[in-house]
Amino acid sequence: MLCHPACLEKHIADRRQSERDHISDEADVCRVCGKKFRVKLLWKWTSNRIFSTTSCGMYFNFAALLFSAFAFFYSAFYLLNSDVTRIQSYKPERQQQRETTLVVGLVVVIAVLMVFVVHRLYHRWKRHQMDAELLDIV
Repeated sequence: MLCHPACLEKHIADRRQSERDHISDEADVCRVCGKKFRVKLLWKWTSNRIFSTTSCGMYFNFAALLFSAFAFFYSAFYLLNSDVTRIQSYKPERQQQRETTLVVGLVVVIAVLMVFVVHRLYHRWKRHQMDAELLDIV
């Protein structure tokens, strides 16, 4: 026999439920006999888990991220465009330019980080929605 059916079932469940972004080679090894699984799996998207607790948690994380991003960008926009910062005559022009550059730089860095986090959240959600179908035992 090439693999234990119970181990294969556990393997499929582990791969689907994994929170890691990349599945390691250790996930393809039988925990009972220590041999590598020799199977071909086809991963298909299913709508069975769209409203599961894990999916709802991911939706909450996405909403919290969007709220935080909106609050940060609104604050940065307000800081850059407020009349109070322009009227401050006690600061030299050079210092005001440095502060503006710093705020713009932070906005760019946070925007890039937000894109990466949203991308990662989407892939985790998509992987959670997938079901594995055993194609072949090689």
